[in-house]
Amino acid sequence: MAYLLKFPPSTRPQNLLSEPFVVFGIQGINIFTSLPSRIPMAMVLHYAPKLRTWVLPPPENLPKKVAADALRTPLVGINILEPIAIDGLLWIINKMLQVSGAPLTDPLFFNVQPDICASVRILQAWKTLEIAPAGADGLRIHLTACVMMGPPVTLEELKTVWESFEKDSAIAKETAQNFYRNTIEMEYTHLQAKAFREYITADRERRKFFKSLESEFPNSEGVFEPIKSNESKPGEEDIGSIPYWMEPKQSAVSRQRSAEILENFGTRRVSVSEKRAREKNDGEEMRRRLRRLRSDESLRSVEDEPLKPIADYAGDEEKQITVNESDMVDMRADRRRSEVGEANILTRFLRPFTLNQKQDKQVEKMPPERSFPPGTDPELLFQATHGSLLAQALERYAKEDYDGQVANQEMTTRHDDPAKEKKTGD
Repeated sequence: MAYLLKFPPSTRPQNLLSEPFVVFGIQGINIFTSLPSRIPMAMVLHYAPKLRTWVLPPPENLPKKVAADALRTPLVGINILEPIAIDGLLWIINKMLQVSGAPLTDPLFFNVQPDICASVRILQAWKTLEIAPAGADGLRIHLTACVMMGPPVTLEELKTVWESFEKDSAIAKETAQNFYRNTIEMEYTHLQAKAFREYITADRERRKFFKSLESEFPNSEGVFEPIKSNESKPGEEDIGSIPYWMEPKQSAVSRQRSAEILENFGTRRVSVSEKRAREKNDGEEMRRRLRRLRSDESLRSVEDEPLKPIADYAGDEEKQITVNESDMVDMRADRRRSEVGEANILTRFLRPFTLNQKQDKQVEKMPPERSFPPGTDPELLFQATHGSLLAQALERYAKEDYDGQVANQEMTTRHDDPAKEKKTGD
């Protein structure tokens, strides 16, 4: 998100990245560990001339060890006397290092976009350093997009925006509209709604500002009006006044005897009538699913239907082939026999792949079996079954065949060359 900030065009000095380096402080508090370790002084004074007024004079009467370290790595202190956020200053300094060509301590720093509060703090730091306001226009657009199309604003974000921007600014207006939209859509709990109401109504100007936007949301009438029926009882937590359309609806169903039903997300308490209706619907759905186990006329597959006459085109003559019922019985029987045969062959060939670890010892005691019976073409069998496991069996069969050929070749070589066999024996 480095494009959110831009410095005004200027001529870069030749010693932009040269020593000395800066040690920053904010109102007398050292923040050296929160910023990059090597920040050239010429760079920060070039992009933010305001920092020149806060440069500290060189210290005197330093201990010998500290003075020796200062000679090797010259450092200059800058103490910012105005309030400024550390993360806001960090964003600006990293942007300076990036445009200057210096290496960043965290190369992925700009891969994370700032949230609403962080964006406001960066804008405040940009304003404190008196850098050209146009350079932060991208960050203002990003902040406006966050409150327009982002998730519901929190109370902290609402306070930050209200205290940092003018009341007639676009960001303040969009933040208030975000609150209204998500309040109508019930995105806030009762406690959150109470906290928002207390904060908005605590200030007359703030209440007037939010009241002026109420006309843009017709369903938001009464957002800040108390409801007498929502008073808490003794011993219960006071959730505060809520809008009338957020009050839980009371009906005759809630006053009936309740029951529990199981949902995917957990147990839910409902009325007895609703539970009976749910059980009835579940029973009908289960009967509809069990129908698939029976051969109803409506669920009969296409293969079980009697074959209709089909056209066999041989040249220019059209022939009609009629299949009678006896032929259909024979065809179905042949098809079943072929399917059973293929299943038996597949089970026999893939037996080593289907046994679990507990049966490994039993597999070792089994007599060795051929991977395929004599006269069976593996390619035709693969085309007949179309199984991925059968492909593994074919690969295993080919590997065993290859290992056997290698072993036979070694035996033949030893038999032909007695000297080599004797040498091997030695």
